[in-house]
Amino acid sequence: DVSQLIPFREATTILLSFGLAVTLLSEIVTVNDFFGTLAIVVGSYILLTDGKIVIPKVSRGMVLIALSGIFLALVGILAKPLSEILHPALLNFYMYSYAFIILLTVNSVINAKAQYKTVKEIMRNKRALVLSLGASLSATIGTLLLFYGLSLGQAAEVLPITRILPVFAVLIGWLGLKEESGLARLIGAIITFAGVFLISI
Repeated sequence: DVSQLIPFREATTILLSFGLAVTLLSEIVTVNDFFGTLAIVVGSYILLTDGKIVIPKVSRGMVLIALSGIFLALVGILAKPLSEILHPALLNFYMYSYAFIILLTVNSVINAKAQYKTVKEIMRNKRALVLSLGASLSATIGTLLLFYGLSLGQAAEVLPITRILPVFAVLIGWLGLKEESGLARLIGAIITFAGVFLISI
């Protein structure tokens, strides 16, 4: 269930990013950074669960989403020292180039026929092509901005702030899709922004 797994993944990524920045990168954090990160975790959780306490069931989905959270945290932690050596745009280019080579190789080895069929279908289907190009462009811009942020500040501060996506998802749903947002989500948004404010001062 997405309503169980996504809050779990977001909390895992935020806390792990903060912890790894302190332990692996030896970053010095303040009390504001610590409580700001906790506020972002709590606020995002409230937003994503609409104020309910959701305990995910142990399942294959939960294990996979936890691994997803771990790898998302590692991307930011590994990118931080690289952002001090390489220009963020070059780092972005190399990362996606390596990702392309790795995925192409793995997919070709596992099932070359399915890969060829998929590429052919995407090139034939204009809607699928536009959607995949749009998603790729969005991911590239988002990652580029993340790398610029990491080149300017500490990972322990930058990475938790990048996880405030739920606030904007709820805002877009409320303004653009006319979805209802109750008091719990409003409180969650306020707590999340309070966390960002604490980190930024």
